[in-house]
Amino acid sequence: MKKYLLLIAAALVMGFTSCDSDPSDSSTSAGGTKVEKLAGAWVVSVFTCDEQGDDVANIDSWKWEEAGAFGSDLMTYNTAANKSNEMWVDDQGECNFGGVNDYSHKVKVGVKGMTFSVKEGNNQYGKPVTIIGGKVLKNAATVEKDRGHKIKADSIVYYVKVDGASYGYLKVSGYLSASTGTN
Repeated sequence: MKKYLLLIAAALVMGFTSCDSDPSDSSTSAGGTKVEKLAGAWVVSVFTCDEQGDDVANIDSWKWEEAGAFGSDLMTYNTAANKSNEMWVDDQGECNFGGVNDYSHKVKVGVKGMTFSVKEGNNQYGKPVTIIGGKVLKNAATVEKDRGHKIKADSIVYYVKVDGASYGYLKVSGYLSASTGTN
C-alpha cells in the first residue's frame, strides 16, 4: 500500500511542478501577435448587390441586400511568419452564397489604420480572391451577450470577389464574437 501512495504522491508533485513557469520568461509566454488588433472569430452576414458598377471607389454606397448570415465561422489571424503586414482571412468553409467557393488567403494589412486588402490573392480552396475596403472598427458594434446585457465589440467589413465568379463583389460585415471579447 505504501508503494501505491508513494507513486500517487510522486505523480501529484510532478503534475503540480511541471506546469509552473516564470511569466517573465518570454520562451514560455504566448504573448500577442503582430496583427492581434485585427484578429478574431467573427459573426458576419453577407450582402449582395444586383447593380454593381465599375466604380468600386463608391462601393460603400451601392444598394446592398442581405443574403444571410453564416455564424461565427469567419476567422482572421496571423500568419506563421507573424508579420505585421499580413494575416489570414478564412471563412472556415462556410461561405457558399451566390456560388462563392470557400476562401482562405493571406491579405495585406495596415495595422495602424486597421485595414486589409488583397488583389487576386492565392486562395487555398481554389480560384484567386480579391478583397477591397477591408477594415476593423474598434468597439463599433453593440451586441447582446447574456439575457439582454449588451457589450461593445469590434466590427469588421470588407468586399470580396472570387476570380471568374458571375455575381461580382459580396459585402461581408459583422462583429467580433462575444466569446472572444474585444481586441
